[in-house]
Amino acid sequence: SRYPVKWTLLYPVQLNIVSDVHSHQIMITANLNCSNIIYHQNYILFRDHINTKRYQHAVVYIGTKLLLHVLISLDDGGVKKIKTKAKHAWETNAPQMKCFTEAELLKLIKGKRSSWDVTIIYKLIQRVCGLAPIDSGKWTKKVGGEETLETLLYDMKELRNQVNHNTHVGILSSTQLDALLEELKELSMKILDALIETAAKQSKKIEIDRVEYFRNYVEYVIVDVKQPLVE
Repeated sequence: SRYPVKWTLLYPVQLNIVSDVHSHQIMITANLNCSNIIYHQNYILFRDHINTKRYQHAVVYIGTKLLLHVLISLDDGGVKKIKTKAKHAWETNAPQMKCFTEAELLKLIKGKRSSWDVTIIYKLIQRVCGLAPIDSGKWTKKVGGEETLETLLYDMKELRNQVNHNTHVGILSSTQLDALLEELKELSMKILDALIETAAKQSKKIEIDRVEYFRNYVEYVIVDVKQPLVE
């Protein structure tokens, strides 16, 4: 068979395994095995979809990590204030936090960053990081063709939404996967460069070692998901 039968990641990976019967999110921590299709807890993953799942994994992991790094780097204490407001809104049904869903409010109240997805982090970045006003249009439109931190973060959020909901991706060949991962890497590096520039404008200190850590993290994830499958 031209389709290898095993793919082992170097760390746990969360993937959306979609079948005609049911759609569910599960944790895969070992191998993807079998002949033509992969069975895991009664969910089915066709071999042709493995590259799509690899790409999804890379986008979700890298996107979440980078946006969280931006939030932590530029936040002036706003997250703490929003979490306080979220607790009040949850307890009193106050209207000022309608930008967050009930599920998102609950995650903010619990305060565990590990439970925050790209959508929550993006909303926080828009509100506490000293960037362009949310309704200014500068998040979705390049001013004079210039890519800003706002537009780059928006691009990453939209990319994550596309792959997480399996839209506009389809079945990927190895060549297509390589090209998409290269685009993901380029976007990630632009975000880190823009973060350094934005922090300087805001007179905030960015630890270069941390930036280099995330550059290496992006490289690591991409190399990891491109591991050859072994018979």
